[in-house]
Amino acid sequence: MALPAEPFAAPQAEPLLACNILVAVDGSRGAELAVAHAAAIARVAGGRLTLLAVVPPPRLPSAGPALGYDPHAAEQGWAEELREAAEKAPRDVPLTLRLAHGDPTKEIVRHAEEGCHDLVVLGCEGRGLLHGALRGVSQRVLRRSKVPVLVVRS
Repeated sequence: MALPAEPFAAPQAEPLLACNILVAVDGSRGAELAVAHAAAIARVAGGRLTLLAVVPPPRLPSAGPALGYDPHAAEQGWAEELREAAEKAPRDVPLTLRLAHGDPTKEIVRHAEEGCHDLVVLGCEGRGLLHGALRGVSQRVLRRSKVPVLVVRS
């Protein structure tokens, strides 16, 4: 005996609440918008933000070290981007700052999982060595992360 067909019921969307949100920052307008979106979500959930900047490895020519590359200056530059992002973040949302070194995609995914984050928020544009590539980073993070990812377009 066949059961009567029930009309298809679309699942009800749950509001996006996350208490521990990782936001990748790089000084771009997209990253600023990502921080603002993440802060709004955290504020509603009574959560917190972790801002992460990743110092990418230098692009080395096959013949030897990159001329004029100063790893200390590169790290200071990314640390400054992180501080500036923190200064622009709302004061009523708890904040943690992290500076990592390595491949941006791998570091974002690793920090998201190891930090027990509920959500990763990324902008969709990059700067410096990542200029024009953060869209690629966001796509790779989307594919590799076990943590939900929100990409904010500028």
